[in-house]
Amino acid sequence: MNGFASDSTAQPSGGADVKVHEVIAGLRGASKSFGGTVALEDVSLELRSGEVLALLGENGAGKSTCVKLLAGVYRPDRGHTFLEGYPLDLSSPLEAHQRGIAVMHQHPGLFDHLSVAENIFIGHARTNRWGCLDHSGMNREARRLLEVVGLSVGPDELLGRLRISERQLVEIAKALAVNARVLIMDEPTAALSQHEVDRLFDVVAELRKRRVAMMFVSHRMDEIYRVADRIAVLRDGRLVAVTKVDQMPHDRAVQLMVGRPLSDMYPTLDANLGRTILTVEGLTRASVFREVSFTLRAGEILGFGGLVGSGRTEIARVLFGIDQPTSGSIRIADQAVSFQSPAEAMKAGIAYVSEDRIGQSLVMDFGIITNASLPVIDQATQLGLVRYQREIDLVKPHLDRLRLRFRSFEQPVSTLSGGNQQKVVLSKWLATTPKVMIFDEPTQGVDVQTKAEVHTVIANLARHGVAIILISSELPELVSIGYQGEFAILSSTATATNQNAWIDSMKKALASDSKFAKMKLVQVAYGEESEQVNQQQALALVQAFPNLKGIIIPAGIGLPAAARALDQAGLLNKIKLTGLAPATLMKKYIVNGSAQDIWWNVQDLGYLTYYAAQAYAQGKITGKKGETFAAGRLGNYTIGANGEVILGPAVIVTPENVAKFKF
Repeated sequence: MNGFASDSTAQPSGGADVKVHEVIAGLRGASKSFGGTVALEDVSLELRSGEVLALLGENGAGKSTCVKLLAGVYRPDRGHTFLEGYPLDLSSPLEAHQRGIAVMHQHPGLFDHLSVAENIFIGHARTNRWGCLDHSGMNREARRLLEVVGLSVGPDELLGRLRISERQLVEIAKALAVNARVLIMDEPTAALSQHEVDRLFDVVAELRKRRVAMMFVSHRMDEIYRVADRIAVLRDGRLVAVTKVDQMPHDRAVQLMVGRPLSDMYPTLDANLGRTILTVEGLTRASVFREVSFTLRAGEILGFGGLVGSGRTEIARVLFGIDQPTSGSIRIADQAVSFQSPAEAMKAGIAYVSEDRIGQSLVMDFGIITNASLPVIDQATQLGLVRYQREIDLVKPHLDRLRLRFRSFEQPVSTLSGGNQQKVVLSKWLATTPKVMIFDEPTQGVDVQTKAEVHTVIANLARHGVAIILISSELPELVSIGYQGEFAILSSTATATNQNAWIDSMKKALASDSKFAKMKLVQVAYGEESEQVNQQQALALVQAFPNLKGIIIPAGIGLPAAARALDQAGLLNKIKLTGLAPATLMKKYIVNGSAQDIWWNVQDLGYLTYYAAQAYAQGKITGKKGETFAAGRLGNYTIGANGEVILGPAVIVTPENVAKFKF
């Protein structure tokens, strides 16, 4: 796969004289201040050919300033940028572009009214021999680049019609279209699904071969350790460490960023679930999603997993009254509702933290106080006039709780880092004291400290009875918030090889991965493929372990049997069940005829994917080629024509990609 334009000058020059990791570009003693605020102090970085340098740091540590110095947006107050050994005084991003420095921005600087191809080639449009724009040539090259990044849209499609994640892929294609020696990736994966991230990293691997010098800025630690060769850590505008990735343990990197060890990334959730707040039945929006049904109780966190574009955000938009459903029903506390606008949803006690904080959640030129008080501005108004102190009283407690870094309440949010902007968004909706709060990718593009603070806010809201919907592309975020403590496994028989392979892998993950530190496997029981025995075992587990939080059941017969037994004993409100049973088998066992806790969810997908990957790698998958097994809401579990294991339409396990599946 070739990600760059085919111009021959993209290749390194010099033949045998070219070193594999020669220094191509970087900063030397660079400092930058804004007013009285020091953003960067005496920072030196080297970008080397064929290598990825990961730049880490909290929000406000100086990462964006480094990116903008290298991209020609800013000039350093002291020190300099350099390229191929010579000082470089960049006067604009266009000059950096012309010098071979390409940038993938977290928030794409694209134009909605132009086509995808026009956006890709803006600033370096191709012309034909008569000096006219070569639209056909640009469309051909744009189509090739879109295929490289995995975006299935035409080059003539208007950009304004694309989703956030699709626009990010266009931004990546735009960077690849440049004949560059240096590529800077500023949070390029923040809005991407795992599949799209994999495609991007395939492109990075190709660029390594072409000896392109790369810098990768991200808050996703797993991605950094997957793609980087070296790590540089910034704290408070200063460079505190630069080292090879294999010499920088994960915990050490976090400690260097925040200045202390960071604990409790995923706080323990011990909320007692209350009454049902939100009931959704058969919700459908034509051509977008269909037949979505679930219930949500006070103090409960319901995680929405799935690929970007799978309908998660679209469901949230309907629940908040932005879009209208084609069919189905929504009930708030058993009262049927139909929201024609967000104002009506807010009046009913629903708040929505959008995934697009810049485009949909903030007015970038307005100050912090104005943005944070927008949903409650009527509470600060008297006789048509806004009372400034009342505005502050409404939102300051929430800004303080999130430890917002700012100079004054009038400071424009456009001058804040991405993480601090997200804190303003969260404060804005917390001020409404909602009954139901929908978080759509709330930790996208924020640092580890802010991420931990957001998780704490979500857990505290649940403890105080707020019903939460959490949409996230990060599996650990969904699994670790709300599913912690003691749990048991109820398997079929001790001789079930596939399930035993999964159980062994589960034990290894629990013992070795820090994100499962608060999960404790207390017992593995066996139901002997008998409904009666499964019922007895489920009740015995609850009686033996009073603090048991959940039972995981990787056997089709075990889950409905356990559900019925716990239902009859009045224990379903206490125990969380997950497993591999179709929802149709569960409805008759659950109170009010709703299988609210036992549908396919991201936890099940993670468990089953991990089990299938491990079992496949060990040669323990026993199904025949072409054989299909029921797998509940995930779809079907199929042995493909070539022996691959297919879990629904999105997940395929083969010997080549088995290493990608990390539970």
